[in-house]
Amino acid sequence: MYHKLFMAATMAVILTGCTPKTPADKISLGLVTYQWGRDWDLNTLIANCKATGLSAVELRVEHSHNVSPSLSADERKAVKELFAQSNITLLGFGTNYEFHSPDPQIVKANIEGTKEYLLLSRDCGGSGVKVKPNDLPEGVDPETTIAQIAAALSELGRFAAEIGQEVRLEVHGGCAKIPIIKAIIDKVPEKNVGLCWNSNDQDLEDSGLEANLNSVRERLGRTVHVRELALDTYPTKKLFKLLYQSGYEGCLLIETHTFPSNEERLEKLRHSAELFAQWKKEIQEHPETEINDDITFVDHGATERKIDVLCDGKLFTSYIYPEDLEKPVLYPVYTANGTDVTRGFPRNPRPDERIDHPHHVGLWFSFGDVNGLDFWNNSYAIPAEKKQRYGSVRHRQATTAKGGVLDVICDWVDYQENILLKENTKFIFSGSGDLRCIDRITTLTAEQDSVVFTDNKEGLIAIRVDRAFEEPSEKPEMFLDAAGNKTDVPVLNNEGVNGVYRNSDGLETEKGVWGKPARWVSLSADKNGEKITIAIIDHPENPGYPAHSHARGYGLFSTNNMGSKVFDPAASPFRLVLKKGESVTFKHRIAFKTNGFATDEELNDSSFNCHPLT
Repeated sequence: MYHKLFMAATMAVILTGCTPKTPADKISLGLVTYQWGRDWDLNTLIANCKATGLSAVELRVEHSHNVSPSLSADERKAVKELFAQSNITLLGFGTNYEFHSPDPQIVKANIEGTKEYLLLSRDCGGSGVKVKPNDLPEGVDPETTIAQIAAALSELGRFAAEIGQEVRLEVHGGCAKIPIIKAIIDKVPEKNVGLCWNSNDQDLEDSGLEANLNSVRERLGRTVHVRELALDTYPTKKLFKLLYQSGYEGCLLIETHTFPSNEERLEKLRHSAELFAQWKKEIQEHPETEINDDITFVDHGATERKIDVLCDGKLFTSYIYPEDLEKPVLYPVYTANGTDVTRGFPRNPRPDERIDHPHHVGLWFSFGDVNGLDFWNNSYAIPAEKKQRYGSVRHRQATTAKGGVLDVICDWVDYQENILLKENTKFIFSGSGDLRCIDRITTLTAEQDSVVFTDNKEGLIAIRVDRAFEEPSEKPEMFLDAAGNKTDVPVLNNEGVNGVYRNSDGLETEKGVWGKPARWVSLSADKNGEKITIAIIDHPENPGYPAHSHARGYGLFSTNNMGSKVFDPAASPFRLVLKKGESVTFKHRIAFKTNGFATDEELNDSSFNCHPLT
């Protein structure tokens, strides 16, 4: 059952829903003259495309190239010959004609204007014209507007078909949400009317980029608008791979809203062409590679001491290692909808949340008894005279931060900064649709002659959750750590508090799951109408598998592979000894599902597969 949970599925299968196609090498890179070509005349435009490695261009109307319907037949022929001799493909024209107006005369005028540009495209050697939907006017039934836009496109499609042209509906404006654009294109039977994907932020909403692209992929036209390839504000590389692996035959056209100097533009275009060639080479050499480029990293360096992890351009979490924390953590952690599932205190306290256990920050990995030192409970709250009883985990460096993988090196040290353990951790971040996953693979290597992990309830991997995920409490509680220190947990207002624990054996609530061994434990809650499940999944290769749960109703969600007798008096005590140079590895997955609670079937099967944990 566990192997199903971590079974890898190629993104080509996710995209097509069937056997992956053999990629066709018929995808190219070009330029939209908006904005970087707006001030270039036709000869300069062609020369700059050739100089930077671009192979095609879409001419935006009214730019300095001066190619418009006012050209004579001879002038149109000259434009066609100029492109033919240059080996730069003229893909056609980008217009602002739109068809949503409630005024039928405006719609008719825009249809006629588009026809003029379709004729111009034919005469100049182009293959089509881009138009816009472009809105859903207030006070008008959206279905009426959608049908009106579709009818206009059908008329244009029939006209274009007679002259060998394509009508390209840009995913734009008030119709940029993919379900809306799909509703429009589904009403257009003419197959020479295609979509111009526009790399909007709306592409990443709802079920995510893959699902949205897949829903309209069969109606994509010959042009796709993309941002500058080096930018990480949109998962352009992932888009490219999805298109390439699906056999898309068309052109990615760089479109930008900035306007740097001419020299800067040329350099950025060259760099985009180099990246495009690199991406092509990678996928040609490894055509079945999993697409994990929806994850990007932003390293803020030693000043801020954090590395942001973005999924589809949105913050997923941050790896932080500030000097006032005794261990590096992932904080905060967000669902695919951008909802924070972690407690704010002590980094960013929120009204009405608990302020107990200041060492509970975000998502972390530590243990309560390593050579007698408590790495779990250490925090700023420990007085100086007691610090010698505690250990700290010091971040040293991040060695990899690409392709969804963040590799870090840390030291486990005593209060005098003597190193007990060297930690090498690989985080594998991934996400698809409503699911986000963090795979943590941690190897601890003894730096001293003997490092002993002794049975203790304070461990091993944990997340301190937002108030909504707590269990409602009607009485104050008191908890003792391994050193006998007391923490009082008071009663708070239970409004919006509805967390429910459940483990792989069907046991529920803290009372049911705490101290019990389980393959996985989940925690589900409704936060402001969003149904969310968090799951910690153990790996059968881990020591102490299946791990015991150290899950508390006040918001500590933890799984402990190195606690045994402390949870079950009848069990033998856990003890792990590492001689100098010996290592132990732990593998865990933490999954976050939104827009509906995870079922047991999902947790037991491959639906919670993002990236294979091996």
